[in-house]
Amino acid sequence: MAITGAILKDIAEYREENEITIYRTPTDINSPCQNGSWGILWETFSNRLNVKNIILSGGPLYRNKYFGLNPNLISLEPIGYMIGHYLTEAKNTLYCIAKDNRQAMAIFEKVTSKYIEALKIEGEKMLAAGLEEWALEIKKIPVKAKVDEIPKILIFGGINLVYDHYPVENYFLEVGIIPKVVEYAELIELTLSSFLVRFGFKRGYTTPKEHFDESLFDYSNFNKKELKEAERAIRSKKTLRLFNSQCQSFRRLIGKTGLLFDPQVDFETILETGNEYASINAITETPMIIGRFIHSLKSGVYDGLINLSTFNCQPAMNSQPIIRPLANESDIPYAALDCEGPWLSTNQKRLLETMAVQAKRVRKRRNELILKS
Repeated sequence: MAITGAILKDIAEYREENEITIYRTPTDINSPCQNGSWGILWETFSNRLNVKNIILSGGPLYRNKYFGLNPNLISLEPIGYMIGHYLTEAKNTLYCIAKDNRQAMAIFEKVTSKYIEALKIEGEKMLAAGLEEWALEIKKIPVKAKVDEIPKILIFGGINLVYDHYPVENYFLEVGIIPKVVEYAELIELTLSSFLVRFGFKRGYTTPKEHFDESLFDYSNFNKKELKEAERAIRSKKTLRLFNSQCQSFRRLIGKTGLLFDPQVDFETILETGNEYASINAITETPMIIGRFIHSLKSGVYDGLINLSTFNCQPAMNSQPIIRPLANESDIPYAALDCEGPWLSTNQKRLLETMAVQAKRVRKRRNELILKS
C-alpha cells in the first residue's frame, strides 16, 4: 500500500506531462503472496488512470535489456545493498562493545561517509580498496569487551523483513544486545534461485540439491522453448555463483575489523534444510525461513532468535507453526512477531524485554562454560 500510494502521489503531483516514466517495483516474479498481485494491481490502475508513457511495474532485467541502462551498474546494485548490510552489522556490534559508543558512532559515521564519497569520485575501483582503508580506521576504535562475550539476537523472516525490522533492532541495541538482521543476500539468492527451481521442477526434480545440479539435465533432448528456459536457469546459476563470491570477498574485508561474527551460510544448504519441512517448489520464503532458523539454532552463535513478519505475508506466517515445535525442543529463546510496519505494540515490547533477559542469561551461561573449559 505504501509503494502504491507513493507512485499515485508522484503521478498526481510531480510527474510532468511529457515525461516518460518507469516505476521500479520490488519484484515482478509471480508468487503465492502479495508480491504476486502486483501485475493485476497495475493493470487495474492503468485502466482507471488512463495515463500514457508510463510503465507501472518493472525492473531492469536481461530480458528487457535492462531498460537501456548499463548492465554493470545493475549488477553492482545488489553488491551495494550487501556492503551496506555488512557495514550495519559491524556498526551494531561496535555500538555494543565500544568503550564510548557515542564517540565510536561519530567516528564510524565519519569514516563510512569518507568511503562513500570516495566511491562517488573514483567509482567501482574503490569498492574493495576503500573498504581496506575503512577497516583499518574502524579497528582503531577502543572497545571494552570481546564480540564473543556479548549476547546476540538474530532477526529473520520473509522479504517484508527489510521494511519493519528497525524498531526491533533498535530495542536490542539499547539494552546492550547485538542484533543481526538476516542477510539481504538470502532474499536476492531466493529470487535468483526461483528460475532454477521452476526449471528443475518441470523436469521432475523436487529438491534444491537436484535443482542446483546442472549435470542432471540432458540439454540435447530439449526443444527451442526448453533451451531458452535452460539458458535462463544457467544464467541465474552463474549470477548466483558470482554474487555469492562477491559477498564473501566484501564480507572478508569488513570482517578485518573483528566486528562480524556469523559466517556466510551456503544458500543451497539453507534451502535443503528448509525443504524437509516445506517444499521449495512453491517458490516462497517459507523453506528459506525454516532453514535459516535451524541452521542458526545449531550454529551456537545466537542467544535468541526472532521470526519477524507481517500478518499479510502468508509464506512468512506459514513458517511460524512449523518452527514453533522445533523451537520448543531447544533452550535458545525464540519469539514470533507479527508487525504491520516499523513500530511495536506494548505487548510486543514486553515480549522483547523477556527475550532480552533470556538471551543475556543464555550468553552468561555459555561464557561460564567457555571459562571452565
